[in-house]
Amino acid sequence: MSLFADFVPVGQLFLKSKDSGKVIDSIYFVGQDNDIDDIPAGAVVLFSVQKPQLADMVDTFPIRIRKRFYDLYLPSELPIRIYDLGVFFTGNNKSKTLTNVINHLISKKITILLISAENHIHTLLYKGLEKALKSVSITEASTLLPFSESHHEEIEQPSWLKMIITKQGNKLFNFSNLGMQAFLNPQENQDLFRKLLFDSTRMGALQHDINIAEPTVRDADLFIWDMNIVKASDAPGVLKPNPNGLSGFDACRFSRFAGIAERNKIFCINNIGEHDDDAMVTSFLIAQMFWFYMEAFFSRMNESPKLNHKDFNTFVVESEKEGTFIFLQSRISDRWWVLLDRQNGKKMTISCLKKDYIDMTEGEIPERMMRFLNKIS
Repeated sequence: MSLFADFVPVGQLFLKSKDSGKVIDSIYFVGQDNDIDDIPAGAVVLFSVQKPQLADMVDTFPIRIRKRFYDLYLPSELPIRIYDLGVFFTGNNKSKTLTNVINHLISKKITILLISAENHIHTLLYKGLEKALKSVSITEASTLLPFSESHHEEIEQPSWLKMIITKQGNKLFNFSNLGMQAFLNPQENQDLFRKLLFDSTRMGALQHDINIAEPTVRDADLFIWDMNIVKASDAPGVLKPNPNGLSGFDACRFSRFAGIAERNKIFCINNIGEHDDDAMVTSFLIAQMFWFYMEAFFSRMNESPKLNHKDFNTFVVESEKEGTFIFLQSRISDRWWVLLDRQNGKKMTISCLKKDYIDMTEGEIPERMMRFLNKIS
């Protein structure tokens, strides 16, 4: 049986007209326009994951999102092509099937756009990546740290992150949170997060300067956007409306960060809820997020920071305590990276900002950089 036998095609719900200039022109519906085996390596696929009780697909939230997305106009002169796999219904012990699907797609270097109404999608996505990659880095934009999520469930359940990190031989190298709100997270959870050398950027810091999140998104294989992070006025259809949160504009900026990031393999919009709001503002916002991701993805520069390369400027900073830091600045995109080198021979390159370089020249080691140094010590 095909790995994709559990997907329900959605092409019959959409009318395509030739040369409309809209996103629908670049959508290929698997099961209607193409077979799953026709999807080439390096392609982009979109599908939704939802519960079986939402099986009447005609006007579900994921279908509304598609309709709004496919009705937007295409960015000019970009070779855009997206394959819509349809809907994957969870339940009936299908978790392993979805994990195998993720693994298959990632192994073919296929990028995944995912609409999720499944509470525990994190574990399934991680397991799919774990099979395909040597190590996994995850970034999630959410007001909740993973250890705090169970405190907000009607039936308390173990944290998905705790289940992963306590498994012997797990491949999770790093988890980063963006947008944590302290009043929603017990102090012991915040302390545990730091103790595990995971990093978190508070909501207030993002609202002051959203660009500080870009390197964290750039370094993630999996980027998950929890819709509950958007303030209720900009996304009234979320599961848990919050008067304080990021704006719809911020959401689109984050989507662009993920789309332009060469390392990103999965962009998951999670916790969409069961129903859109009456004015369909929430579905329209998610549609715009996908548009900005798409525009950025098909504009990727595929940069790989290298020493002594004509496309990169090199800056060296010496630290008495931590040794030598080599910063690389792209002459093409103006993005920054830093090479971390420990006396034990372990090295790694992480994304950073120009501000991190400036701070280092003034003798201050950025907290995120210090955390990664400790990881490889």
